Amino acid sequence: MREIRFRLPANLPVEAGALLRQAYLARGAELCPIASRAELTRGELVLRTQEGDGPVSVCIPWPVCGEVWMLSTTTLLPDARPYDLVRELARGQLYRVRCAAESWTDAGLELPSKFHERLHQAVRDLLISAERDSQEFQQLAERSLETALATGQALTLETCRWLAHARQQRLPMPLYVSWSASTEPNQEYDRLRESFDGVRLPCPFDPRQLENETYWQQKDRQLNWWRQRDWAVCLGPIFDFASETFQKYWRQSSDWEALAEQAALFLARLAHRYREEVADWQVVAAANFFSTSLSLEDRLTMLERLLRPVRRLLAEKPVSIGLAQPWGERAAHFPEQPVPLLLADWLARANAGITAIDLELIFGCEPRGSGLRPPLAISQLLDWFSELTLDIHLSLGLPASREMDTLADPPDQDVSVPATEKWQSAWAATLLDLGLAHTRVQRITWLDASDATPHLVPHGGLFDIHGRPRPVLEEFRQRRTRTSA
Repeated sequence: MREIRFRLPANLPVEAGALLRQAYLARGAELCPIASRAELTRGELVLRTQEGDGPVSVCIPWPVCGEVWMLSTTTLLPDARPYDLVRELARGQLYRVRCAAESWTDAGLELPSKFHERLHQAVRDLLISAERDSQEFQQLAERSLETALATGQALTLETCRWLAHARQQRLPMPLYVSWSASTEPNQEYDRLRESFDGVRLPCPFDPRQLENETYWQQKDRQLNWWRQRDWAVCLGPIFDFASETFQKYWRQSSDWEALAEQAALFLARLAHRYREEVADWQVVAAANFFSTSLSLEDRLTMLERLLRPVRRLLAEKPVSIGLAQPWGERAAHFPEQPVPLLLADWLARANAGITAIDLELIFGCEPRGSGLRPPLAISQLLDWFSELTLDIHLSLGLPASREMDTLADPPDQDVSVPATEKWQSAWAATLLDLGLAHTRVQRITWLDASDATPHLVPHGGLFDIHGRPRPVLEEFRQRRTRTSA
C-alpha cells in the first residue's frame, strides 16, 4: 500500500480534523480521483492507496481567509520524510496561477505589473519558509498560500468578466431557471421573465404514474402554460440519480431489470406525448451518483439501458445528461462510483444520442454538492470538459442559509460554508461570469426557483419560503439585461 504523508501545523484547530479526512489522491493534469483513504495520526495527515505507482496530487480541504477551500498540491511521490502541508498547498496554487498567467500572456493579455510583483513575493515567501521549521517561517508559507489564492482569483475573475462581456455582446448565452412546482408562478413571474430566457421543467420518473391520465393532463397544462408565454422549454431531468425518491425506487426493487423496463416505458411515454412540442431534453441528472450495491460495470450497463431509447425516441433533439460533483470526490471514497470526466468521455464515444453534458456546480452542501473551489480551479474544470466533443451546460445551486430546510432533497444536508444571501449572490455572480466566459458552455440554469416548493439545495431558491426575492435574482437580471441591450 502506497502512502503520502504531510506534517500538520502545530496550531491546527480541533475542527480541522474532520475536514482533513475528506482529502483524497488524484492523478493527471485533470486531477482524476483515485481510491484512497485519509487518516490523522501523530501530527500527520496520511493518505493511502492500493493503486499502482507513479506521481499523484493530493486534494485537501483547507481554511484560508475565512473560507474552507478544496485545494490541490503539485504531483508528489512517496517519501520517507513527510511533506509540509501548508507549503505543498502554497506550491500547488502558485504553480497553477503561474501556468494560467503564462497561458493568458501567450494569448495576448497584458497582465498588470502589480500582479507579477505579488506573485514574485509569494514565491520568495515560499522559498524562505522552507529554510527553517519554526512558527515564523510557517507564517511565510501561509502568507504565500493566501497571496496565491488572492492573485489567482483576481486574475481569473478579471479575465473571465472581460471575456463574458465580449461574448455576450456577440452571441448571448441563454439563462434558464428550473421550475419544480406543480403550479405556475404568480407574483414571481415578472421577475423571472426579466432574468431568464427559458425554463427547465423536471419530470421525475415515477412508475406509479404510467397509466394515470390525470397526472399526464396536469403535465400538459404545465407545459402549455410556459409555451403560451413564449418561454424556451427544456423537459427534465427525468432520472435524477441523486434524488431521494429515485434512490428509494432502486433500493426497494428486488428486480432492477424490471425497474429499468419501467423507466424505459416512462421515457417512451414522455417522448411520444411531448416530442413535437419540446425541442430540448435532459434525460439524466447526477449520472455518477448511482448508489446501489452494483459494480461499476453494472452501473454503466444500467445507464446504457436507460439511454438506449434516446436515439430512437429523441432523434435529432438536443439531449443532455447531468453530472453532480464534477471533480469526482465520491470516486475517491467509493471506488465503484465513476469518475465524472471519464464518464463524460465514455458518453461522448457511446453514440447514445447525447449532445451535451450538464455540470452541476453546487458548493457548500453535502452530499450532492462539492467543497468550495477557487475560481481558477472552476475555470480549469470547464477547460477539461471542453476537450470533449459534447457541449457544456451548467446548473448552479448555492445555499443562502445554514438552517435546516425540510423541503430540500435530501432535507438533512450538511451546509459547510458561511451561507447567507449575500454569500449566495456573490458566488452566483462568480459562477455566472466563469460560465459566460467559456465558449463551449451553451446554457446556464439556476437549479431552484423557490424555497416554498420541493428543491435540491438547502435555501437555494431565487425566492425564499415567503416568496421574497433574494439578491441572487438581480445577478441574473443584470446579465440578461446586459445581453439583451
